[in-house]
Amino acid sequence: MRVTRVFCWLLLSVLLGAAYCHGFDGTDFKGIKQLAEKGDAEAQMKVGVMLSAGLGVEQDRLEGLKWYQKSAGQGYPEGEWNLAFVYIRGEIVPQDFKRAFELMHKAADAGLADAQYDLGMMYLQGLALPAPDQGKAEVWFRRASTQGHREAKKVLKELASVQPSTQENK
Repeated sequence: MRVTRVFCWLLLSVLLGAAYCHGFDGTDFKGIKQLAEKGDAEAQMKVGVMLSAGLGVEQDRLEGLKWYQKSAGQGYPEGEWNLAFVYIRGEIVPQDFKRAFELMHKAADAGLADAQYDLGMMYLQGLALPAPDQGKAEVWFRRASTQGHREAKKVLKELASVQPSTQENK
């Protein structure tokens, strides 16, 4: 039970905090928006972040959503990752874990460590799945961990500490 609570808190902290600021590097809004309007997927994602979080501009989550959709529509992993959180939170669009899972999976498959970690959390919690799947969760945590993702390393260590040893099973 304790492990479940820890994972719920980890998931909530990621869902509510990290998504808003991912991709913002202090670039001025006008300059980045010009690139976004020309079709640059990274710039589109950044405009989405800036608008969604109100970073350097007035907050406008609906307009931010449009930019995330443009970026994700081009297959940009960070755009897909950010758009997945829009569906997880369900603030602008109806909450849709299945759509979020699809987007998160695309970003994770593309090698985005944050998406790999978050996909692992979705598997662990059973979001958009018939039941939790710790085995698949661990696969994604390992992939994120090999890229240096600290939280993935912590989760793997926590999971290993609660699993019965092979000696106990004999």
